[in-house]
Amino acid sequence: MMKQYLNKLCEEEAEKISRRRQEQTALREELTVCNADILRRKELAKEQEKIIEQRVIQFQEEKAVSCHSV
Repeated sequence: MMKQYLNKLCEEEAEKISRRRQEQTALREELTVCNADILRRKELAKEQEKIIEQRVIQFQEEKAVSCHSV
């Protein structure tokens, strides 16, 4: 009877460990997705910043040309 009880405890512990591993795997996958999203957002922000800088430079050049032609 004691042996059966110990076997049952071992099985329960093994199930807990298995569930914990599954949860950790799911969390790692979620974290990977979140990190990828963060990187995409950073890249998008950099691209938008470059576009804004190009527009500012273009505006300044156009303004300089229009001032010289007056």
